[in-house]
Amino acid sequence: MYGVGSSIMTNDRMTNTDFTLDIARAKLNGRWVDVAKAGRRAGAHAELRPVDLSEL
Repeated sequence: MYGVGSSIMTNDRMTNTDFTLDIARAKLNGRWVDVAKAGRRAGAHAELRPVDLSEL
């Protein structure tokens, strides 16, 4: 998974691509490691659900 700055994408009234991503935690060698930017952190978000991307 990766994130890009929305400033490099077209974003006007016809095209809305203003979506970015921050990674707060990553699994490295079988264990979770905090990798958030300064001032940010992983949080509990009860409404989020896993998404199956295997058919993309």
